[in-house]
Amino acid sequence: MDLDHLFYFVDSLCVFLDRRIFAPRSSSPGPKPLHPSELITLLLLHQLQQYKTFKAFYTKHALLYLRKDFPHMPSYPCFVAQLPRVAPYLFALSRVLCGSCTGKTFLDSTLLRVCQPVRASRHRLFHDKAKWGKNTKGWVYGLKLHLAINEHRVLLCYRITPANVDDRKPVRDMLRGLFGKVYADKGYLSKKLSEDVRREGIELITRLKKGMKGELLLREDAQGLYERSKVETVISLLKNRYEIEHTRHRSQRNALIHIMTALLSYNLFSSHASLAPELPDIGRVLGAAA
Repeated sequence: MDLDHLFYFVDSLCVFLDRRIFAPRSSSPGPKPLHPSELITLLLLHQLQQYKTFKAFYTKHALLYLRKDFPHMPSYPCFVAQLPRVAPYLFALSRVLCGSCTGKTFLDSTLLRVCQPVRASRHRLFHDKAKWGKNTKGWVYGLKLHLAINEHRVLLCYRITPANVDDRKPVRDMLRGLFGKVYADKGYLSKKLSEDVRREGIELITRLKKGMKGELLLREDAQGLYERSKVETVISLLKNRYEIEHTRHRSQRNALIHIMTALLSYNLFSSHASLAPELPDIGRVLGAAA
């Protein structure tokens, strides 16, 4: 990935957002802080370099080899102190750089631990957000990531909720603006939900639970349920390659920044997604955002 191309792409979007959405910030005395585009570029480069932690990437790679590209690069503590400024930019970028609906959408959710279960009673960082949730591997204390992808494995949208939130609760909001058929597992089975999304022109298709009677599936619907494993592959990649789940966060905002960076990096860099490995055309992206 060419660093100049990546920075130009991110900086163009940040300048566009500054002009259209975010008010300009007044300069303050002292050392000049990094521009949000520089902060975001370094966050994305960390995902490409595959260091175990961002601190290792910043201290052992960025400060040593990227000083000429980022001449105002501060120390690691100062860099972390500037991170909260990029949260609204990352949120907007993750919305702008999402995929387009193709008429076939796959829906799923996964639990994200914020600490080990034995430390849940002493955990304070997410005490107002984290809850207990259960998956096939047991109980997890943390959050839940809900995501939808298209048939090309590109992320369309996502939501983050406490771990005890029902999978079906954020579906209506997530599917707003989509069309066609949505394939999900048995956890999304609901007659009322199916009727609600059908009014929006969306057909929700799930497998039936054992003992339930229903109509036979069309061949294309059966094939769609078989292809639903694509979203499970995406979740596995997000957890193992982009480390979207870890227990080393020191603030809720930085945890959200890490999750959004991982999702954005997946759409941009993953060979599984159609947006990768080349960056989208900046003119097309800005035109769609306008």
